[in-house]
Amino acid sequence: MDSPASFEIVPFDPARQDAVRSLAAEILCEELAVQPNLDGEEDLVDIAATYAAPDGRFVVGLVGGHLVATGGIRRISAEDCQLARLYVQSDHRRQGLASRIVAGLVRFVQKRGYRRILLEIRPEMETDRAVYRRYGFADLPESERSPGGHGYMAIQL
Repeated sequence: MDSPASFEIVPFDPARQDAVRSLAAEILCEELAVQPNLDGEEDLVDIAATYAAPDGRFVVGLVGGHLVATGGIRRISAEDCQLARLYVQSDHRRQGLASRIVAGLVRFVQKRGYRRILLEIRPEMETDRAVYRRYGFADLPESERSPGGHGYMAIQL
């Protein structure tokens, strides 16, 4: 396994669309123990458009040229954005890769002038709340839940 020092974060290139979808499917399959259908995941159908500059950003993490991690920011409003698709391949976890991606995306958000980063917490992500708290996210009240009933966490900037 490569060391974290060989980890490179680069902007998303549409040529990596299929690789990002494969990584997402792999991770969701591991976590949910079912084969996910990503066809309904609109942001993964056209990543470049969903996370387009200047309001959004999508990055990929490479180790030895192989895609092992992703993360994105997309605009919700003039003040709010959403952190999405923070994935790290299971054999590359616990090396600080997600932390490096989050730190870079937070810097982007601050420069862009957003005041808050939201993170949707789906039921299958409940065990991840402690990880997101380490990044600075805090739970939002039930009154700010999405129409689907999912909870949100946020970082106030």
